[in-house]
Amino acid sequence: MAEYLVGIDLGGTNVNVGCVDETGKVITKHSLALGKPKTRKEVLESIYGATEETLKRAGLKAEQVRAVGIATPGTLDIARGVVVFAANLPEWEDVPLRDLIQKKFPSRLGTVLENDANAAAWGEYWAGVGKETRLADGRHVSSLVMLTLGTGIGGGVVLDGKVWHGFKDAAAELGHITIDFRGRPCPCGNIGCLEAYASADSTVRRFLEAVKSGAATNWERAVREHPEEVTSRRIHEEALKGDVLSRKTIEETGFYLGVGIVSILHFLNPQMVVLTGGLTGAGSMLMDPLMRVVQERALGRSREDVKIVFARLGVDAGFIGAAGCALTALETSAS
Repeated sequence: MAEYLVGIDLGGTNVNVGCVDETGKVITKHSLALGKPKTRKEVLESIYGATEETLKRAGLKAEQVRAVGIATPGTLDIARGVVVFAANLPEWEDVPLRDLIQKKFPSRLGTVLENDANAAAWGEYWAGVGKETRLADGRHVSSLVMLTLGTGIGGGVVLDGKVWHGFKDAAAELGHITIDFRGRPCPCGNIGCLEAYASADSTVRRFLEAVKSGAATNWERAVREHPEEVTSRRIHEEALKGDVLSRKTIEETGFYLGVGIVSILHFLNPQMVVLTGGLTGAGSMLMDPLMRVVQERALGRSREDVKIVFARLGVDAGFIGAAGCALTALETSAS
């Protein structure tokens, strides 16, 4: 009898759940908008509902689910399976999420809790661009760093085929690498963080600042009348139409990402760096300046043969990676 895995990816606005086989191939999936939940119970009910619908669509019996993985933002205690705190979810403090999910969906091996960015990194490593890519010497990728480029910048690290959690499950806060110690304020409370320069929000902020300072743009009237409607996607679209300021802003984001990636290469020397999130839609406009910085600033051995690529799994990476993390962790603990 075939056995399957279930991955749950809890975000600030959606719950994405998927059923995958033991190679990470998606069998079925379901996404449910969270809306604006007011209580912990409402969030849990959304998770349960999305998971039940996924199992129904897959036609699965309980004994066919080998393991369940759940990816979540926030501060985690992975050994206890507890979400210590998540700022964007109501009453999301000291939530024993692993045990709650295992009780509701009792899989054979059990349930594993994982950070959302780590899960996405594992998804790309296990079933995405990491799996599909061969290195110059023909080997598979065994070390990978992922940067998630959204409202902020998250990170996930796979080293020697294992997710790197760090001492207190707080590793891979890559958005908070300092790239300018006298620089811009970051939402984390520090200054000069990579996130303050290269996230989607910071890209919009730099563009609006430039317009306010008098920089010319082809869509100045729309920007001044409705600044709240300016997004990183719109900036990219205007850049493709020939707007110089929009293009310059995207290219600056690429430059700052390159600066951050140079530090990552020097510290971890990974075989691959994967970029994911809405900003990657800018394609070469983002990647070309990034790569120039890496070529100019990274030490030769650190940059030699490293692959810097866009992700392949999109929003599915979270639930695929959560399922894969569960399988790996539970099989390892059982051996």
